[in-house]
Amino acid sequence: MHLSIPTGDQTTNFPKFHRLNLILGRMADLNLLMTVNRGGIDSIDASYYCTLSDAEVASILSTIDFAIYGFPVIYKELSPAVLPIVHTNCAGRLAIGSAFLRTSQLILTARHCLEGAQAISIRGISEREFREATIVVHKNDALDLAAIHFPNPLLPGVKPIDLGTGQILDDVLVMGYPNVPGFTELLAAEKAAISARITVTKGAIASEAADLWAKTPLFLITARVRGGFSGGPVINAMGTAVGIVSREPLSKAADKNDLYAEYDNLGYGVVIPTEEIIKFRTAC
Repeated sequence: MHLSIPTGDQTTNFPKFHRLNLILGRMADLNLLMTVNRGGIDSIDASYYCTLSDAEVASILSTIDFAIYGFPVIYKELSPAVLPIVHTNCAGRLAIGSAFLRTSQLILTARHCLEGAQAISIRGISEREFREATIVVHKNDALDLAAIHFPNPLLPGVKPIDLGTGQILDDVLVMGYPNVPGFTELLAAEKAAISARITVTKGAIASEAADLWAKTPLFLITARVRGGFSGGPVINAMGTAVGIVSREPLSKAADKNDLYAEYDNLGYGVVIPTEEIIKFRTAC
């Protein structure tokens, strides 16, 4: 089997044979190759065997640079697909949120970035394109998901972000537009890890039973993502989104003086995993 190996300029200050060795070693670490021998200084005489089928090779070629070179390349390639949403309420107050290009005609974001807005703008999307769009929000008020469908392709040359799956302890990259005083449309990136999958369905809040998280399993991640990060993608080492940043996971019945209302002080972010995004998109 012939496997095309990327040996471009993604890394710097490496002779070509060191770069190739780095690539092969990283592929072995990711279980994309089987190590037969690791001989020589820095394993320069190592031998590897590809156990993947042709179909499996084809499926990873589009993301192999991401897997090998890591988050710096993922950020460079995918950051243009992460978009700021400016939300204007009835009082004329501006707030910023995040969204991402899922396909050339579909943008995903958090529901609360759109609801109640008197005006909405997304960078790179014209007023005419927005007028022709269809906005769909999740029918469950407690699930912070929305999609914007456009009849024609958007943002030519921008690579949409594919969906993948995430597991506990996976390293992830979170991108979004935080509310930073004095700055507008400032794209920030946070490296994090998926630390837990929450599956709580009921909780005692202020002596009353209240639904938490809409009976939906969510991820906790170690990055403190809040404010304008809502609606931004959470991306794994293969360059696919494993979820979308959500608002605080509280039902409207929650007592804001309760400890649960202060969960964000613990330093975690809440993410709706892609399983729920796929269900939402299927139901739209």
